[in-house]
Amino acid sequence: MSDQPAPQRGPDWRTAGWPIPVTTAFDFPDLEVRTTIGAVSGVYATSLGLARGVSASFSALARGEVVDMTALLAEARHHALQRVVGEAQRHGGNALLGVRFDSNEVGQGQIIEIHCYGTAVVVGARRP
Repeated sequence: MSDQPAPQRGPDWRTAGWPIPVTTAFDFPDLEVRTTIGAVSGVYATSLGLARGVSASFSALARGEVVDMTALLAEARHHALQRVVGEAQRHGGNALLGVRFDSNEVGQGQIIEIHCYGTAVVVGARRP
């Protein structure tokens, strides 16, 4: 018996709530890539709004987590991922590999853009 902790794995794509498998990795342990469709992306832009922007500025001065911004960014990432999953499906993909996120401020920092991208693929059960 070992004193080493069991290796930790990330969340299982089957229980992540998306209609197709989605991963930041470049393969699935139990699925085989049959066809690579190509790069797909989804963008979501959201406004901070005057009240949120001022509130975030004061929170940032006080140090610590800016809770309103955390919630706003989590929601924006969710919408961007939802869009890239839809793009993968529209192009015939049944899975999404290598998912990544980028973010940018637009204008005077009152608009935040979240860009999600990955590779749409067609997968099937791994052959023996």
